[in-house]
Amino acid sequence: MVEGKFTVGEEEKHEIYVSYSLWTGKLKVDIDGKRVTETWAVGITKILTYPIGQKEKHEIMIKISGIIVPSIELYVDGKLTDKV
Repeated sequence: MVEGKFTVGEEEKHEIYVSYSLWTGKLKVDIDGKRVTETWAVGITKILTYPIGQKEKHEIMIKISGIIVPSIELYVDGKLTDKV
């Protein structure tokens, strides 16, 4: 299982939590403590996008990839900001 906790925003902070199990394919995404996605990911790469923020708006993209060792990449407004 690979998990990542990310913080997005300068003045308006948001917490992103991503959990992915390679064995079961279970994928969970929480934004600010609320479950926004709970599904099964099939295939080599899964990409999810979400708009976040009220005053400080961003588009986040979560990319889960890898067959043997999965990784999670977080992109904010098209730029890679973190990876686990």
